[in-house]
Amino acid sequence: MDFIDLSSPAKVEVNLPEAIIKNYKTIPLFVDSNVIDLSCMPVLHLNDHKWATYLFGQTNGMNTDKIKIKTKHLKPGLNTLHFENRYFGGIYFIDELRLEVTGSYK
Repeated sequence: MDFIDLSSPAKVEVNLPEAIIKNYKTIPLFVDSNVIDLSCMPVLHLNDHKWATYLFGQTNGMNTDKIKIKTKHLKPGLNTLHFENRYFGGIYFIDELRLEVTGSYK
C-alpha cells in the first residue's frame, strides 16, 4: 500500500470475518506514521459511526501508534476506516496499517 497523506480525507476498506467481531472486544490497529508538524490532529472514524472517533499520532517523527478499535463499531464483512486531519495544518503521512488479532477472547 502507498502512504496516506492526511492533507485530504482518506479511506481504507478492510474485510473482517464474523468470528473476529464475535470473539474479541477490541482489535489493535497499528499505524506506522511520520509526523512532520504537530499542528495536525489525525483521527479515525469507523464505517458510518461518526461518534466512534479515535485520535492518534500526537508525536513528531516516525511513530507506531496502537489504536484499540472496539468491535462494537465494526461489522462482519467489509468495513471502512475513514482517516482525516482535524486541523488544516501540519504534515502527517501513514506508511503502514496493521490489524493484529491475537490474545484472549471475550
